[in-house]
Amino acid sequence: MPIAIVLAWLVRGNKIAAIALTWISNPVTNLPIFLFNYKVGEWFLGLGQTPNTAVKIEWDINSITELKSLGLNVFITLFLGSFCIGILAGIFSYFLTLAILTRRQKVRRFPARLG
Repeated sequence: MPIAIVLAWLVRGNKIAAIALTWISNPVTNLPIFLFNYKVGEWFLGLGQTPNTAVKIEWDINSITELKSLGLNVFITLFLGSFCIGILAGIFSYFLTLAILTRRQKVRRFPARLG
């Protein structure tokens, strides 16, 4: 959160929004996010097509060394899924932000006349 505040301050961004967005990825939500990203990576690599080729993950991982022992295939699958979801989220948030800012500028230029 402190890093988010400093970065928001540097780019003259909304500090409250920066703090709120740091809570999207936290210890409670990391596992579902990683599992979803892994499944997307499986889909892109075609690993989910046949049961014999899919890498089965036991999601009872207690340490980073256990995660590393699962191998490079799991890392690549998770990375690819995370990359794809990140690209889609970035494109979506760009156009959403563009629409919001365009509307905000129009409202500031032509405020509604009262009475």
